[in-house]
Amino acid sequence: MNKKALSPAVSSILLICLIIAIAIIIILWLMGFFSEGLLKFNAPIEKTCKEIKFKFVITDAASTGFPELQISNTGSVAIFDFSIKYIKEDGQSETVFLGKSLDIGNSLKSEIIKGTINTKEIEISPTLLGSSSNKNKQFICIENSQKLILKQVNIN
Repeated sequence: MNKKALSPAVSSILLICLIIAIAIIIILWLMGFFSEGLLKFNAPIEKTCKEIKFKFVITDAASTGFPELQISNTGSVAIFDFSIKYIKEDGQSETVFLGKSLDIGNSLKSEIIKGTINTKEIEISPTLLGSSSNKNKQFICIENSQKLILKQVNIN
């Protein structure tokens, strides 16, 4: 009988390659569980997000004619920046950063120039600055987002 099979050397090499591939997959999967988290005040930044409180309103600025955003920090954490999401009537959205920080107990006013036509809703999320491996990184506190529904108002 003439039976053809892999030689023991080739089958050993294939087995070793298979084991290495499975080990790499397992290592990459486990690295997802041990991702390095951001810290704020030596605690996970998510915990600090829960302490953020702010209020905002949109008014018409008499001097320029552009809508004006007024934000007050009523919480106990300084806010590094704000993420502003403009949601259009067709469901599309555009997100921009305000580029201004807000200390505890302070308020700010800013013109909304980067608006979009037919904006039906504005969502504002506070952004904190956390540290990770001696690097500062921004973290958007999505759970603290506040929405304002605009009724027949176009922000240009």
